[in-house]
Amino acid sequence: MASLVSEPESASNALERLQHPSWFLPILAASPNEDIAFYSMDCEGKFVYLSPSAKEVLNQDPKAWLGRSFREALTESSCNAHFRNTRPIDFIESSCILEILDGLGNRLSLKFWTTTLMHDDRPVGKAGMIQRLTGFEADLQGQCIPIADLRAKANLLSEPERQVIDMVFDGKLNKTIARDLAVSMRTVEGRRSKSMKKLGVTTFAELIQVWGRIKEL
Repeated sequence: MASLVSEPESASNALERLQHPSWFLPILAASPNEDIAFYSMDCEGKFVYLSPSAKEVLNQDPKAWLGRSFREALTESSCNAHFRNTRPIDFIESSCILEILDGLGNRLSLKFWTTTLMHDDRPVGKAGMIQRLTGFEADLQGQCIPIADLRAKANLLSEPERQVIDMVFDGKLNKTIARDLAVSMRTVEGRRSKSMKKLGVTTFAELIQVWGRIKEL
């Protein structure tokens, strides 16, 4: 996801921006996946907004998380080490994996995609998506895909296809991509479909996971 997102004129203060992350990331409003939750948090990592789907992803009522810092639920896992002593607003990663304890004490591996929300030219928080990973998926995300394989997949895409996937990764809708590239919606959909086949993915979540890894190479 993009590192910075501009604010709509209809938002009047920082808290209002955090409470309505879909204003900044329209894909949040357009992607009602049950396996993905959308969120925003303030500079100290306290959740301000969680979509209803967070109940399934976090295995707990989303309301129980509001006003709480995600740090409270971090396990002792080594994957969390970098985040225990770092302010969330200082995160530079576009994506990361964290392990938390849910309300029943179960360990959950979560994939976070994050972008910075701005107000008056200063960062006021983070927003993005959370996906719950199975044990296999967590291992897969733990750098188990050989870099050579990722590069080979990326090299299969044409430059126009890469443009489309980059814009999808940045949270843009197909109609916005079509307008920005001055092509038809059908062209965008075709490039996106061909790219997903070349990358070996079938869902939006898989596309974001694989492309995020490729962009980190």
